[in-house]
Amino acid sequence: LRDLSLRSPLWVCGSTGPGEEQIVLDIYAQLRQTHPDLQLAIIPRKPDRFDEVATLIESRGFGCLRRSKPESVPTGNTQPVVVLGDTMGELRKFYAHADVVFVGRTLVDLGDKQHGSDMIEPCAIGKPTVVGPFTGNFIEPMNAFRATEAIVEVADADGLKDAVTRLLSSPDGIGGRAQAVVQSQRGATDRTLAVIDSILQT
Repeated sequence: LRDLSLRSPLWVCGSTGPGEEQIVLDIYAQLRQTHPDLQLAIIPRKPDRFDEVATLIESRGFGCLRRSKPESVPTGNTQPVVVLGDTMGELRKFYAHADVVFVGRTLVDLGDKQHGSDMIEPCAIGKPTVVGPFTGNFIEPMNAFRATEAIVEVADADGLKDAVTRLLSSPDGIGGRAQAVVQSQRGATDRTLAVIDSILQT
């Protein structure tokens, strides 16, 4: 991602769904008043929405720098630039550069089959991570993160803005706690299989 010139502080919004990008862009416009250097990267969940989100970014008065076209922002552009992750398989790379992560398909109710995206990935690399109220597809991981206050849950757009603001100024070790939770769960599958195997052999 070097050709995108990502810099800190960086807010990465990964696996976003319909309705969430509008909220994120509104919050970003507000946050820039107190964090003028804040950079935003949005990575939609579904590739067929890349063009739609690019249009939305530009309609909000931001320049749109597409990952697939690093030269996509015109020379001399004076608008704040939002990075659009419109390639496949690079979400983890974006997370690795983030100061704060919002995991999408959690803030807007998109239906039972779309309640949540993988929050384990940013937590595993120690990133302060925020999710909305719709995380039903990840009940067990969320319970593990909740137990040690290793993730931030918000109810709405105002909550998301407040959480990102707080984590930018004071992460309070939440990323480290999240990483510890993930590491503690590694090997769980192997342990389960070993128990099953011992039962089958008795």
